Amino acid sequence: MTRDTVRQFGPLARDYALSESHARGRTLAMLALRVQPRATDAVLDVATGGGHTALAFAPAVRLVVAHDVSRSMVQQTLGRARDAGLSNLRGVVSPAECIPFAAECFDVVTCRTAAHHFDDLGAALREARRVLRSGGRLAWTDLAAATDPELRALQHRLEVLHDATHRGTWTPAEWRDALEGAGFREIAIEGGVDERLTELPGGTSAAEWCERSRTPPEAQAEILRLLREARQTTREALGVRDEGDDVRFCLYKLVATARA
Repeated sequence: MTRDTVRQFGPLARDYALSESHARGRTLAMLALRVQPRATDAVLDVATGGGHTALAFAPAVRLVVAHDVSRSMVQQTLGRARDAGLSNLRGVVSPAECIPFAAECFDVVTCRTAAHHFDDLGAALREARRVLRSGGRLAWTDLAAATDPELRALQHRLEVLHDATHRGTWTPAEWRDALEGAGFREIAIEGGVDERLTELPGGTSAAEWCERSRTPPEAQAEILRLLREARQTTREALGVRDEGDDVRFCLYKLVATARA
């Protein structure tokens, strides 16, 4: 992640902590269900953001390390842990592509809805593989790209307008290839555009989405225009619904699990 990412997300720590889709979204429960955390586990939560995954796992495991490129995000997560009476959280600040831990020191590595900001997904996955013990579990969720080129291009355009630190999204097949390339096995990919996996029923409010990231007004207007003027098949694929001055649409997710 670049300095731009740090500048973008540092001031937004509180907004992301309060985000309903981050706090209550479907993929948070899916991560815990797929990992089946154990009391002896040491967990690394890469790009912890608002800390929702770290805080969800902490009561069930021995240790959680909340990692992020933004010091503000890490500090907020540790503060929320103290407020919740959790004493087994630690924090570390670094890019996802350069995790400052020795090899094979974690049982679980999680990452939720952050990989699309990484400068190098392959490098981040290789780092996750490096710090996992043999047989350790990886469970990551992120935005899912469509296989249709036109729809994928629109998804990317919307994301870049929403947040200039967006780097890219990948299809389930591309995630599988990336995980295999990083040395993972027993790979499973769920969700994606075809399965229409979203965090919350009914999709996302474009206005709330932009407000959370403090998207500039002109970019927000362009997002609304693109969604409203998209061809009917595209609107159906993204679940676009006009709601007065707002537009609701679907940000599709996938869940990737694997073993080291």
